[in-house]
Amino acid sequence: MTIHKPLATFTVAILALISVAQADSTKLVNPNNWHTYQGIDSNMTWEDGETYCKSKGGHLATITSSEENEFVFQNIAKNMSTGGSWIGGWDLGGDNWTWITGEKLLYTNWSPGEPNDSGDSMQIYTSNGMWDDYCGSTETSWVCDSPFSQNFICEWDYSYSQYLDVITIPDVNGDQMMDQVVLAMNSGNFYLKTIDSATGKQLKQVALGAATTITPSALTTVGTQISVLITKSTGISVLQLRDNTTLALVKTLTLPK
Repeated sequence: MTIHKPLATFTVAILALISVAQADSTKLVNPNNWHTYQGIDSNMTWEDGETYCKSKGGHLATITSSEENEFVFQNIAKNMSTGGSWIGGWDLGGDNWTWITGEKLLYTNWSPGEPNDSGDSMQIYTSNGMWDDYCGSTETSWVCDSPFSQNFICEWDYSYSQYLDVITIPDVNGDQMMDQVVLAMNSGNFYLKTIDSATGKQLKQVALGAATTITPSALTTVGTQISVLITKSTGISVLQLRDNTTLALVKTLTLPK
């Protein structure tokens, strides 16, 4: 797993000039839990797949009910190009399986005879939706010397199927890890959300409207403060992140037309 080093806290400001636009998306929202899922048709190790999902503001899929498993299998997994797809379960050692978010496995759908200690990473079979332990990570070298690469499934713990971009920021909830601000759109409305990088869980969110000023506490808990000023202007579709002390431009995001 990626280890994040503590970074110094600093204050940032976001200036967004937004025009309403539509964006194509391959993400699917589960109407039973309002989480968003996406199958990534690129071959990566389990570790690299989790890193990719985190970079997009999510995490490898964590499946906590038979309904959720059926949704992920029928709508995503069975359409993937590899025999299995990584999901977010991993063995901490001694068959101590847990989800990448820290949640315990209260629901399981192991294939008969599994887990059989053949790997420390969890995959869902694309043929029947059952689970298997497989070699996908070097985190526990007692199992995997050469991790396998295959497709994987990302999950976001919110229902915004039109994800636009993500900005990495210093720690906002005191766990000594970098966090993220996600820019998302749903039904023509834009949202900013702070995401805990350690778990992929949403911390807070704010809706972006015309000439809206959002106080720092709206997006943060402790540590880094984020203030947001929104001005809607026809034909201008950019979001700028600036250092609030120096006003230096950190990142510019172009919104879809």
